Amino acid sequence: MNTVTCFLTMALVTCVHAAQDVRIEIDPGRTVGPVNPLIFGNNQLGYDLAHGGHPENRMYAMNGGGLYLPDQHRLNPAMVRLAKEMGITIDRWPGGCGTHLHDWKRTIGPIGERRDWPFGLDEFMAWCDATGVTAVVTISYFVGAPQDAADMVEYLNASADGANPGGGVDWAAKRAANGHREPYGVRHFEFGNETWHGNHQDISSVAAADYARRYDRYHRAIKAVDPKAQLGILTMNSSATDQLSWTDQVLRTITTRPDFAIEHTYHPNYRANTGKPGADVMFTALLAAPDQVEAYYDRLHQTLTRILGYDLPLAITEYNASFIQAEPVPYRHSLGAALWNGEMLRIFSSPRHRILMANYWQFANSFWGQVKSEGGNAGTGRQFLRPNYFPYKLYHDYFQTHLIEGRIARCPIFSTEGFSGIEPARGKGSSVAGPIGPNLLEAVAWGFSEAPTVTHEVKDGVLHVTFPELTDMNYYHGKVTRIPVKPNTYYVAACEIRCKGLVDEGGKGLGLAIGDSRGYTVTKSQTVGPGAMGTTDWTPVEVVYHTLRDTEAVDILARRLGGTRYGTIQGEAWLRGLTFREYTPRFFPAPATVSVNASRSEDGGTLGIMLINRHLKQSADCVMTVLGSQVSGVSAQALTGPAIDAINEKDATTVGLKPIAVTANGHEIKLSLPPMSMAGLRVAVQR
Repeated sequence: MNTVTCFLTMALVTCVHAAQDVRIEIDPGRTVGPVNPLIFGNNQLGYDLAHGGHPENRMYAMNGGGLYLPDQHRLNPAMVRLAKEMGITIDRWPGGCGTHLHDWKRTIGPIGERRDWPFGLDEFMAWCDATGVTAVVTISYFVGAPQDAADMVEYLNASADGANPGGGVDWAAKRAANGHREPYGVRHFEFGNETWHGNHQDISSVAAADYARRYDRYHRAIKAVDPKAQLGILTMNSSATDQLSWTDQVLRTITTRPDFAIEHTYHPNYRANTGKPGADVMFTALLAAPDQVEAYYDRLHQTLTRILGYDLPLAITEYNASFIQAEPVPYRHSLGAALWNGEMLRIFSSPRHRILMANYWQFANSFWGQVKSEGGNAGTGRQFLRPNYFPYKLYHDYFQTHLIEGRIARCPIFSTEGFSGIEPARGKGSSVAGPIGPNLLEAVAWGFSEAPTVTHEVKDGVLHVTFPELTDMNYYHGKVTRIPVKPNTYYVAACEIRCKGLVDEGGKGLGLAIGDSRGYTVTKSQTVGPGAMGTTDWTPVEVVYHTLRDTEAVDILARRLGGTRYGTIQGEAWLRGLTFREYTPRFFPAPATVSVNASRSEDGGTLGIMLINRHLKQSADCVMTVLGSQVSGVSAQALTGPAIDAINEKDATTVGLKPIAVTANGHEIKLSLPPMSMAGLRVAVQR
């Protein structure tokens, strides 16, 4: 078959929508390793009412986001059924930033004594029992002391035989009195959730060294009660711009040995309600990003080994397609987001990454839920499945117990120039990055807007910024404006910064940022680079920015991220030698349009194969060769929809699973994958 394909930057757009010619080899005789069942995890919500006082938090404490029917004192049977049908294996609780102010002791005991918290710890464990999953519990960094965490572990895991391993209150006896005599046997705990950004209340940030020292105290207290309990340690999210600096300091400070490292993977960081640069552009970039996620996991393992002297398994306890917006559609609930999460499951299954568990954010209702209830967070009425439900359903129904080798032997590739934190992917890739061409600033003309309590002036070309008193402010008031640029192009701004007594509670300091001249409110487009602080000599800093497709001019800002999230700043800083150049980023190799993940049953008689067609326009005519085996039967389903940004919010049947035609003859399997689709195949083989 002759196929003419032309790839335009950041989008899969074809000159002729002829089908792609794809050849795949499956080798059942080459076992990669067992499939870790804990990669099919999820998040359930049980927020404290104190967390911001938001009305939704009451629904989490009352209903678990729809899991629990408090008026009937029972779990929601519809939610139990849907959780089992999608194959959840481990559930995380109480969920995300709701952990910050979570006091577990308020969630146990007679319902009449905790009327605002019917969905507590025991109810969550009942959910785990009803759905057949194990649990990972997140411990608050901000509420309680090490002994309180040890008390919870004793409550969950100690035998109700009077042993009372923690001394003081016999928490196992309390558990028995609350209706569950046998230990729950919870093995996995996390210490904190994204703790570096504070508790969204009175604490604006947490320094890495403070977190590490507190982790050590909690680690010792928990192990004293239950040596088998495992406590995970935070690393900063991979989507953060300076993620490894905080992580490095944590790892250099701890004195105990963590059981696993925690990572949250969110891409892209998109918050605009404009729909620009278009769904095709955004999702082409996102679907090219799996290689970049794998590269980051490799880097994180290298960091762990370099600093600790040993490696740790990774717990990806939150991940999703990070579209935090609503218009023109909530992209987080789209077919494209579902395909991205299908790719994440492929990554998690690889032994290369040492994934202990992976927990999708999150199952029911709220902002991200895979299941939407007619009655909202109460969970009442009919339940509707969003597209993100179906990749997990496919894996549950089709994937087997042992990973085997699957290889793309022939397939077209596609390119992207990157988008919102996703790096370019084209050709064979290149690790070389750096500025190119001349300095585009003929003269540096700093301008200023009014900034209460801050002084700024320019003398001999040097910008001097002073924060004379402790102030919790978002500083962006010194800037060079309206610099002409080309659209869809990378640029780098660089300068040197000297500091004197610059104390930043948030640990960011003063640095540079580049943003679209139309303003962040309009475009949601600005990149903030790492800063300098303390008392330092001249230190180089830089920031790289990717212009939007309709950007005509940018501003360079002296920038300090502030507000209640980052805390106070005080001191002085000087900036000199500002330059602005075009920039060539590193870029990853162009990926194949089709990905494959293959597995076999324990006895080898059944294969489970997952395919994703990442092309947005063309179907993929796939010929699969099963090496060393005869195919005796095959069936398949595909997740697909009418557009990459299709959602089920108005019509629950828009995106879903559909049977697809597949044939087998001898060693070969043939099928046509629809554009932008994910397929699960069950193959019966005889060797």
